[in-house]
Amino acid sequence: MQKKAFRFFSKVVQANLVAAKRVQFLTDELQKSKRREEEVKKTFTEVASSKLELEGRIVSQARMIESLSDRLKGKDARIASLEEYGKKKRQEVVQAAGYYTWLTRKDLMKSFLAGESSNWNPQQDIDTWDANFADEEPPVGDDDFDLGPYNAEAESAPRS
Repeated sequence: MQKKAFRFFSKVVQANLVAAKRVQFLTDELQKSKRREEEVKKTFTEVASSKLELEGRIVSQARMIESLSDRLKGKDARIASLEEYGKKKRQEVVQAAGYYTWLTRKDLMKSFLAGESSNWNPQQDIDTWDANFADEEPPVGDDDFDLGPYNAEAESAPRS
């Protein structure tokens, strides 16, 4: 019976040692898991703070881009208005140049016809007219061609 009791206690001690080793192993695994959990929490916190920082940067950059876009829209509108103003001024200059060119030619013609000057050469104006307007068809009727103020002078002149 002593042998049986010794074997029984021996098995109990062995089982207790196995259980103690198992408990120690599980305790070590639990400690490793806790360390990993702490590392994961720390990493998560760092990633979350980095994410918030990046989101803040993205929001501030989006606001800056929106501000720049609004400023560019304003500049585009200003450029468009300046281009329109420039077109109008160019047209005015072209019209004024044409007006003063023909005014000068008119004065030269008057001086030439009055015998005051012989500087005017009508052939150059005739050649210019032929080069620019020779292909156009002349107006058909009296109502198709408006001479402006010259038409009124012609109608009020006495007919002979």
